[in-house]
Amino acid sequence: MRTERSPQVTTRDTQRLRLIRGRFAPPHEHCAACERDAQWLTAPEAAAFARVALADIDARLDAGELHTTPAPDGARRVCLNSLLGEG
Repeated sequence: MRTERSPQVTTRDTQRLRLIRGRFAPPHEHCAACERDAQWLTAPEAAAFARVALADIDARLDAGELHTTPAPDGARRVCLNSLLGEG
């Protein structure tokens, strides 16, 4: 006679850690606002990463909630530390 086992789920308290991997590697540069080394994302990349609308990222940039610097092509780049609330 076969008995069925119910799946066991184990949870642990861990720190929040997000890794960006794959072919895409955001540039690392110093962020003057948070005075730390930071990864920089374009506004659309930041919106996709945070799972919010691009308009939300633009509003937070305009309000000064996110650290920003211009990219070589003139687009605004977003500091990943500020996006994660660590800056």
